[in-house]
Amino acid sequence: MTPRHEAWARGYALQARADYQAMEALQGLDDLPACQHLHFLQMACEKLCKAHLCGQGTDPDQLQSSHGYIAGTLRVIAKEQFARLGGRDLKDRTTILRQIGHLAREIELLAPAVEDGGRRPQNCEYPWEDAIGVHVPAEYEFPNLDLLHGGSGRLLLRLIPHAIEQIIVP
Repeated sequence: MTPRHEAWARGYALQARADYQAMEALQGLDDLPACQHLHFLQMACEKLCKAHLCGQGTDPDQLQSSHGYIAGTLRVIAKEQFARLGGRDLKDRTTILRQIGHLAREIELLAPAVEDGGRRPQNCEYPWEDAIGVHVPAEYEFPNLDLLHGGSGRLLLRLIPHAIEQIIVP
């Protein structure tokens, strides 16, 4: 890895940590809409994935133009962290990793620029319109992310900060 790749990986990881800390700070505020918490989760995951990719040798310039890196990369990061922290045989964890992969895609879809070809306009930043009318993120429940409250979701939320710190302090 070149010094430039290292600098970008660390920079993305530092910002991912700040976004994740903001998400955690907002988590206890019951009167705050879910979209605020999810917005910081999406941003933290996106930057963690970009940090990981820079650490693997991806040109940082290529990562600047898209928000679509979470689905493919977060599952890999989670699998690596799961193995590192748990030391368990991953062959027995296929279901958990599949659920984490599903969650990674749902988190990626929270970015307004990633709308799955127009099929998924729901995002945590801007209002969107469909056949029913205009929807506001602050009033939307984001039911596809209910898995965050289950076992694989809680596991993913524990693995993310470990992965961030591993990039910051190798």
